[in-house]
Amino acid sequence: MCDAFCVNEDTVNAVVAEVEKRTGQPVECACHVLAAESVAKLPEMIRVVYYGTEVCERGIPDERELAGVFKACSGRRAGLVLVTPPMSDAGIVRLRRIVKAVVDDKCLSGVVLNDYGAFVELREAGIHCELALGRVLTRQYCDPKCSYIVDTRSGPKVLRVALPGGGREITILVKALDRLDEILQGLPALFPETLTYLKKLGVSRFEVSNTYQGIDAPGLDGIALSLHYPLTLISTGRICWAGGESQSGSNGVCARQCWQQYRKLRNPLLSGALVQAGVGLFYSNEKLPEKLTQIDRVVLHEGVVA
Repeated sequence: MCDAFCVNEDTVNAVVAEVEKRTGQPVECACHVLAAESVAKLPEMIRVVYYGTEVCERGIPDERELAGVFKACSGRRAGLVLVTPPMSDAGIVRLRRIVKAVVDDKCLSGVVLNDYGAFVELREAGIHCELALGRVLTRQYCDPKCSYIVDTRSGPKVLRVALPGGGREITILVKALDRLDEILQGLPALFPETLTYLKKLGVSRFEVSNTYQGIDAPGLDGIALSLHYPLTLISTGRICWAGGESQSGSNGVCARQCWQQYRKLRNPLLSGALVQAGVGLFYSNEKLPEKLTQIDRVVLHEGVVA
């Protein structure tokens, strides 16, 4: 199990310093917290607080809960960003009510959305705050087996791969993938038509994961990037281990056990551990990529960073 709270000042300073070194520009530091009580414990460098969930509709906080987190953020002059998951129609209507209430009270500086219907709903509601495309929708290539990739640039059709357990390397001939590095490191949302549509929806930021193969996102044209560290989102599902073990959620009420503790899963074929948080599956990657195009914010995750 991971500790309930383990974001410390030394880790924050080290990560931010390394990102700033590689980007050559100042970087804002944020933290995705699990509870309002955590905000007061955050290192001083953290100026933005993420709250909510990107994977489960049952975890969307209500107005009272958000007000409590905002009060804690105001005490340290930190901005509050609401994180939201893929949603049903009922969830989108509920989100509109919640966001309108907190925006009108000037409690919210941004919303991370992982549902296109939610973007349309908030736009039609006339809600004005920074809207970010969440990691479910940025759709990076997040296969943890990419940790074995040593070099995608050895040749136009060659991929060098380091195998686990012995450090051996093999060379794979890749046919018809002359630009493999761009495929693995790029963002599908950067297709011109997609980018135009996202801007019409009001998107001004992408949330991205710290993937093993790195990130290459040229041509963002005014879109900022938030790098989540060290958790990389692999996939989401409908089965929640926490809710299943406790029978919570059967009456529509969720106790959010997954917010209190994450599960580490081991696979002998993978070089690192997998992390299960409710219905979300992640891997943890503490190595930062060499290229950090347009990264202006680093989002650390409570409960994982040690």
